[in-house]
Amino acid sequence: MGGNKENTGNIRLIAILGTAILLAAACGSGSDEVSAENSRGLLPEEVTTTQTGDEDSDTTEESDTSDAAQTSLQEVDTEGAELVLQELFSLTEPTALATRTGDDSIWFTERAGTVVQVERSIINSGEGRSSSQTEFLKPVTRKALDISSQVSTEFEDGLLGIEFSSDGNTLFLSYNTPDQRSVVSAFDMVGNVADPNSETIILDLDQPFRNHNGGQIVIGPDGFLYIGLGDGGGSDDPSGHGQNTQTLLGSILRVDPETPDVIPASNPFVADESLGQPEIWLYGVRNPWRFSFDPANGDLWIGDVGQNTQEEITFIPSNGNPAGRGANLGWADVEGTNVRADSAPAGHVSPIFTYNNTANSCSVVGGHVYRGDLLEWRVDVGDGQLEDRSLVGSYVFGDFCNSQLSILSRDGDSVASEQLDLGISLSNLISIGQVDGELFTLEQGGRVSALTTSSPSRDIVVLEPNQPLPRASVSSEIEVLPGGQTDPAESATTIG
Repeated sequence: MGGNKENTGNIRLIAILGTAILLAAACGSGSDEVSAENSRGLLPEEVTTTQTGDEDSDTTEESDTSDAAQTSLQEVDTEGAELVLQELFSLTEPTALATRTGDDSIWFTERAGTVVQVERSIINSGEGRSSSQTEFLKPVTRKALDISSQVSTEFEDGLLGIEFSSDGNTLFLSYNTPDQRSVVSAFDMVGNVADPNSETIILDLDQPFRNHNGGQIVIGPDGFLYIGLGDGGGSDDPSGHGQNTQTLLGSILRVDPETPDVIPASNPFVADESLGQPEIWLYGVRNPWRFSFDPANGDLWIGDVGQNTQEEITFIPSNGNPAGRGANLGWADVEGTNVRADSAPAGHVSPIFTYNNTANSCSVVGGHVYRGDLLEWRVDVGDGQLEDRSLVGSYVFGDFCNSQLSILSRDGDSVASEQLDLGISLSNLISIGQVDGELFTLEQGGRVSALTTSSPSRDIVVLEPNQPLPRASVSSEIEVLPGGQTDPAESATTIG
């Protein structure tokens, strides 16, 4: 794919058309893995305080510390919350969600290897000032897909990512196998279920450890499929993957989902593969646990899990071009604002925001820029004055060890952070999903909640499987041309 790949070793990025793929299920237990006693199945990042051998305990010392001011995420008093989380239903270790063009449903991945459909419908009632909206959600008992025999849940493994093609006819999944590989594959949709015999492998990558898997997959605004991969695990990036562009690890890749055997012409290393693997879009990440594109302008936001000092969020503007081309985020020479090597990589992209790694802020969970229309409210700011507030344009993110969500607001070059007052406490946040601009939280224990207000303009009702779902179309048709037509090489701009 895209030239000679002999130098990629066990990395195989291939398209296999028209035949069923049965993935091997033999367990891999190489001596370089993280030891079983620390494999507590925590996602997205192991939290430990001891180190043995090559285990990733995240306790290594940094060689240099920046003087930049640091922020620690704090717990907040939730009494009198304006923004609240409304608990909806529970799944079995949900990891990600996606929506599908032409279908109002929400689709969730469960870590063990299943895809669950939740039917959705929005009903308008009344007219004028007396009008109201009700959003009905109905979990479907039948699994849309079950590949649990192909998926490992050891340590940080699992079915970690989901996306649909722009026409809704193809389901993309990202998962880890029992023999220690990261796989991204495509399935044909037949009605509301995926055909398990139609699997087409897009990425098949050997992993040296069972952590720092990344796993996020996103169709970008250019129609290409972006694939997040961590550095392969192990403390201090032992193989130097983060700064090595001849490996796919420690990178975000960019491929054409329609023809994955043809590298997008504007990828930064296509013209000269001696500079890097052609699938790489950006590099220098440790474990990009959730990245997203701002639907309003294509800006790229990345939550990258730190090692033991800082969690970081990186913002890369699109400026009218695909965001992030050729960017180096600095790991492992840099962790957040801390320089760990003799010097930081020249031209690397620094995070827009970092916060200290503490007991209650241990592992960032990247989110989304809010572009919905439901989260507006009035706040009493004193002396009888009411202030209108809206979350529109703010970046909402969380942390695996923190019970609340936080926001970043940009005003020119300045960035302000604030922790939201949600009314209920999150427990081990895994993902923040976006549906028609509105935000949902997924917790490792199974709870799925919606971000709303204490006086919502839209009620949410969860139905039992045997209850009829009121029908009303809420989905919008999205036309996305094939990536090669939307992103010519000459339109892209190298960053860093």
